[in-house]
Amino acid sequence: MPFTMQAYLLRGDRLVRVEREVPEGSGIGPPLAALSLPLSREEVAQGLRTALPTPTDSAPLTGRLTATGVAEVDVPPGFDRLSLREQEAALAQLVFTLTADTVATAVQVVRDGRTLPMPDDTGQLLSRPLERTDFTTFAPAS
Repeated sequence: MPFTMQAYLLRGDRLVRVEREVPEGSGIGPPLAALSLPLSREEVAQGLRTALPTPTDSAPLTGRLTATGVAEVDVPPGFDRLSLREQEAALAQLVFTLTADTVATAVQVVRDGRTLPMPDDTGQLLSRPLERTDFTTFAPAS
């Protein structure tokens, strides 16, 4: 049975909320699945895009929710090859999507169980979990 999730895509340098259908799941699996879907023709026609590296069946977006409400996301393959601005946009997509329909309040990117410092929307590297307030320049227009 499909499950409707909110996901945040980009139009220019601003996030846009869309709804996407994904298989049922728990935790942060469904929103990660929503971000992993390829863009539909309608989304492309609306000028939407994603900054996240295109996941493959062999390397989908994965993560887990901690007891403290932090969504730990495994660094997406290809993330390190993105420009700094595209990394910021990709992180904004992750943060807004994972804090929309889950109990997650922040996002931390990890590799092999270690947290990685990630840039906020000013390019400053932060070692703490990232929140929506770290990406105000990408926030959806009201």
